[in-house]
Amino acid sequence: MVEAEDGEQSAVTVAVTGAAGSVGALVVQLALDAGHDVIAVDRSGAAFPKAARPYTVREGDLTERRFCRKAVRDATVVIHAAAHNNPSRPYEELEPTNVEATRWLYEAAEDYEATRFVHISTASLYRQQRGVLDEESELDARSSYDETKEEAERFLRSRRSGALEWVILRPSLIYGPRARAFGATILTIPPILRMFVRYLPSFTGGPRINWVHAEDVARAALLVATSPEAANTIYNVADDVPLSYGEIMSAAIQAYGLEIGPTIQFPQRILTSVSRVFDADIVFRVANNLVSPVWQRIRQHHGLTDDLRPGLDRSLLDYMTGDRVLSNARLKELGWRPKWPDLRNGVAEAVKWYQQAKWLPDFHAIADEDQPPETRFGLVYHELLKGTADSGAVVVLDLDVTFPNLKNLLMDGTAMLEGLVSVTGLAERRPLKGTVEINPASGTLIYQFGFDGDDGSGYRFLGEKHLSMFSPLTDFANLEGRIINSRGEQVVLVKASLNLKDGLAQTLMSLRLG
Repeated sequence: MVEAEDGEQSAVTVAVTGAAGSVGALVVQLALDAGHDVIAVDRSGAAFPKAARPYTVREGDLTERRFCRKAVRDATVVIHAAAHNNPSRPYEELEPTNVEATRWLYEAAEDYEATRFVHISTASLYRQQRGVLDEESELDARSSYDETKEEAERFLRSRRSGALEWVILRPSLIYGPRARAFGATILTIPPILRMFVRYLPSFTGGPRINWVHAEDVARAALLVATSPEAANTIYNVADDVPLSYGEIMSAAIQAYGLEIGPTIQFPQRILTSVSRVFDADIVFRVANNLVSPVWQRIRQHHGLTDDLRPGLDRSLLDYMTGDRVLSNARLKELGWRPKWPDLRNGVAEAVKWYQQAKWLPDFHAIADEDQPPETRFGLVYHELLKGTADSGAVVVLDLDVTFPNLKNLLMDGTAMLEGLVSVTGLAERRPLKGTVEINPASGTLIYQFGFDGDDGSGYRFLGEKHLSMFSPLTDFANLEGRIINSRGEQVVLVKASLNLKDGLAQTLMSLRLG
């Protein structure tokens, strides 16, 4: 590394890729503050950070080898923070930026005789497990994004004997100014919940994780870029305080200064069940389709930009279904300490930045009379249940369920029910009408509907689904009840269910806000 005679690091020229991003922009600012010269690299038209000192800007496409050479020319060290970080995209789409560009940048920096190459990878590479994860923990790339990051790491580790020293950083979920992906989207949840309930719940429980502020990742990148002992080493970057997802959600709500209502359990069992049964893409599509129209209304009323959007992706789902606690001990051996050791302190500052940038709404910046009018969202879904009666008759229930007002769901959890019923020898695709009622006290969904049989006689169905936190999907899939005639006499007992995978998937895909 470049050192002055007194042992202090001298000024260097730092090339920063992804310089308009969350970590990259902070690296630019901190490097300038430290007296270094900076080459800021990002795509054409990117919003480069404002700074007190001038710096060099190089705009272009890192998937072009020629531009990669131009990007790092004259650099003493390279901090590679750029990435295509959408885990839902295929490997082939992510590979040019995340793998090829890493290789080309490193080779170009080596040709130009740079002294250090810092690559910002991801802690999502680690296999999910209990306990603390250090840099030697087992890896398990679970998404196309993880695969590209692991491939880039593999290339760098293969160059251990090269002239250009490398350092790999594996940050946990990053939050803070300019952050758009992964954990940053959680900050959109409180405004969305507020569209449905006045008092947002306080959450408890859920998997534990220590996050990391973008500034602390930037500080780590600059430290390892100029520390001789960091050469050819991998470092985790995470804050000091693991929190449950319930605590994280509550901290995000408090950062808005919103009124908090009752405490509820973080739905880890439901998320885990969903992730085990369904292809993750189905879960993402359903969740994103549900929240998109709500977020659009929030954006329109508050005049927000389109820089931050709510969304669930593969990596975030992994973090929400199991512990991911990182050790930062190795990085601390270099003298690094997080400026934001606890997310509960840093998230308020992050929300304030987003609000000032018009990425998130500021509910206290507008008068009560200017608050958005109460918005009524209903929930609509379809379910196809098949089974048998105790008489041996085949039963098919083709149902459309409509909850008219989600905001009043707990006070009046009654849905309208329409569809078709078939029971061998009794009714063949006869129209039905009725209700589905949520009973929170007993944890049941109560189904009641009437229909006319093939003989013109009137019949009613009375049935229940018993829901529990231990097997929510299996419970939701099974309906048991009885059909009675107009005199109140039982005709048959019925057991019907959704196919646990295909039927539930179709029901999930049918979910929409009405």
